[in-house]
Amino acid sequence: MIVRPASLFLLLSATPVGAHSWYDARCCSGRDCHPVPCDQLRSGTGGMLTFRPTGVQFSKENVLPSQDTQCHICTSRPESDTGYGYCAYVVQGS
Repeated sequence: MIVRPASLFLLLSATPVGAHSWYDARCCSGRDCHPVPCDQLRSGTGGMLTFRPTGVQFSKENVLPSQDTQCHICTSRPESDTGYGYCAYVVQGS
């Protein structure tokens, strides 16, 4: 079987990108967001949400509904889940 370069490009470029293509552009630049266990997010006063392991906080305006069955966070330092909390996506009813 011969694989044409155009076919290979379409296959490789479509696979990882579509995984979380629903992230809001203001929250994620393609590398800031990732799933986290929902039980690691704690609700606070005024609708504030805190990621318990590192204390990163998300304002009420930046807590959005998840489009899948997982919770997600988007931070300015995603490699350590620290820095500024851009957005948190939570499963409705969790």
